Amino acid sequence: MSDDERVLTPEVAVFGDRVKEVLPRTVGTDLVGVYFVGSVALGGYVPGESDIDIAAVSSAALTDPQRRSVASAVVEASAECPARGLEFTLYRRDIAGSLPAGAGFEVWHRAHEKATPPPAVDALLAPAAARLHEAAET
Repeated sequence: MSDDERVLTPEVAVFGDRVKEVLPRTVGTDLVGVYFVGSVALGGYVPGESDIDIAAVSSAALTDPQRRSVASAVVEASAECPARGLEFTLYRRDIAGSLPAGAGFEVWHRAHEKATPPPAVDALLAPAAARLHEAAET
């Protein structure tokens, strides 16, 4: 594949804008920014093969209701994802700006298409998934 084919596609750009639009509704004025990371940011995105990695930064810690709302909004937006999946992470600014040793986690896991999320993630996303399921039935 030539380098010309490994660029930000219009579909990926539109999807990134969609994710960026839903976050202020939940994070409000604490939202610092939303960024492509991973293959999209590094110029290695391959349509049909790559996932889309998006990182957002908030100036403050989120409340539990905000976390649930962000998870719901991201799950809803991910239905329009033009890639094989979306990996989304929201960091506090103080964590995002810290040295790697202060990244706030020791183990990180990404679920792919057929993987089952860990129980804590499943519990956080279950209400959002249930609402999407209910909306699809109406």
